[in-house]
Amino acid sequence: FPVTIWCFTAADAAPAAGGRLIIAQPLEGQDLQRIAKGTSSAQRLTLSFWVKSNVTGTFIAALYDGTNDRQVGATYTISASATWERKTITFPADTTGSIANTNALGMYLLLYLGAGSNRTSGTLQTSWAANVAANECPGQTNLAAATNNYWQITGVQLEVGDTATPFEFKSYGQELAECQRYYIRYQATSAFALLSEYGMAASTTAIRTPFTFPVIMRSAPTSVETSAIAAYDQVNFLAPSVMALAFNNTFSSSLEMTVTGATQFRPYAVIANNNANAFVAFSAEL
Repeated sequence: FPVTIWCFTAADAAPAAGGRLIIAQPLEGQDLQRIAKGTSSAQRLTLSFWVKSNVTGTFIAALYDGTNDRQVGATYTISASATWERKTITFPADTTGSIANTNALGMYLLLYLGAGSNRTSGTLQTSWAANVAANECPGQTNLAAATNNYWQITGVQLEVGDTATPFEFKSYGQELAECQRYYIRYQATSAFALLSEYGMAASTTAIRTPFTFPVIMRSAPTSVETSAIAAYDQVNFLAPSVMALAFNNTFSSSLEMTVTGATQFRPYAVIANNNANAFVAFSAEL
């Protein structure tokens, strides 16, 4: 489905000199090994996508290697207002600066939508080179110039080589599993839905409840997000005041809740606290 960027509340006809409006897609290093970056066998990459905007003009797409602080950019043109257009960009190979074969950040795909003079005053780097701010996006159209401006994108695909192939449609199950590698959300289905397995009260103020993930996450989650939850022992609802991660790994995690009035060693689970929109979410994003 399309991703839509709107300029909602206020126009920014003259962005701050160092500012930029940008979509950044982080890529894992282990997913980039086929391009052999930093070797004599380095491969080109081809980006293809569909884009639609009410603003016509020149836009910039780029790749940024943060490990080696190197960047390459390319232009594409939105020719017709409010019309879906397919764009194809081939980036050159880079024989300098290798990327580690790990699950850590290896490279960014950058899609610029606006920037200030510090990032537009130079010459666009269409070959890989050390990153220079002024060369990031010269000629970039400013989407933020009016509040009713929008930019939509869909069918994004980045491939090894210099040929754009038809978009690869994956099954819903495969797409969901790949997304859950980075972010897993346990969503309530009713006002009092159980969200976790049963854990235990370690004391009268501390409860730990386990969550076993449906897929192996990229790394042990680094943050947890919750809304409208309580600890539940089949009788009492205890609203947590503080929440943190415990016994954390790529397979599972426990939500550690600070409460008042728990019974030590009694089993507790996380439940929606009279709210069908309650959730617990774990993030292992890059």
